Amino acid sequence: MKKNKSIPELIGELRSCKGSRFRTAGRLMSLAEESPEKTIEILRELSSEPLPRIILGITGAPGSGKSLLTGRLIAEFRGRYPDRMIGVIAVDPSSPISGGAILGDRVRMMQHANDPQVFIRSIATHGQLGGVTLGTMGIISIMGALGCDMVIVETVGVGQMEFAVKEVADTVAIVLAPGQGDTMQFLKAGLMEIGDMFIVNKADRPDSAQFYAQLVNALRLSDCARGREGNMPVLMVSARDNLGIFEFFDTLEDSFVHEHTSWEVARQKHLEMLVKHAILSEASKRLETLLEKQENISKKILDGEISLSSCIETLMGELK
Repeated sequence: MKKNKSIPELIGELRSCKGSRFRTAGRLMSLAEESPEKTIEILRELSSEPLPRIILGITGAPGSGKSLLTGRLIAEFRGRYPDRMIGVIAVDPSSPISGGAILGDRVRMMQHANDPQVFIRSIATHGQLGGVTLGTMGIISIMGALGCDMVIVETVGVGQMEFAVKEVADTVAIVLAPGQGDTMQFLKAGLMEIGDMFIVNKADRPDSAQFYAQLVNALRLSDCARGREGNMPVLMVSARDNLGIFEFFDTLEDSFVHEHTSWEVARQKHLEMLVKHAILSEASKRLETLLEKQENISKKILDGEISLSSCIETLMGELK
């Protein structure tokens, strides 16, 4: 019976270019998705490897054209840097039956499937808000070790639940499109708070200019209310017609030039935050398992037979 290779063995293969590096990277990514323990081991083993130069988060409401836009960015990157590799993490909704990723984003990017300089990985949300977890950071590290100069993390797009992408990306692009409702409502939902740049997609539509003006005004008012300078980049693009992609990429590269030092500091803080989230998540799962073994515990608390605090102390004691 063939023995499964350990994480250090797989990383050794990745470094030595032994066998198929893409296959080895894929196996490591599957392990990173399995559990926080394995993700942390992978991160520890890869701590001396360089991370991607740029980690771009792309999010926004469903129907805004994020996947087609991501495909255009891949093509722009490959045109500019033919000798460099790019990685894409497409965060898909989990299948309610298998729990795995529904590979819709990968289907839309099939034009790049045979490019050896493009590595696309679909991951499932597993019910996580925003679909971004510690495992995503593990996958980004693996892509860095594989040689990816840039990684795009495209999230499922479910409104205000997309905050978690900020915890793994250097810069976040919020993609909007005309016909998606009142611009100010997006600001009130809180999604705009995580944006570093705003992309008005579908600029080929006749109502795009009006939508752009509304967004710029809404952002200006929001910035004034928070005492922040209103210099947030707002770009008009048409992924369908491949318009404005060059300017989008220029803005991204300009951000790297001026902010890469602060990005490095933020990456460490983000990693520490994700580890804390993983600790809380795992502790919650274990507590839930113990709680299921307690008979009529809710009724006992409501009837005053046991206090909530003493119940928690008992459960925490059993975790030891």
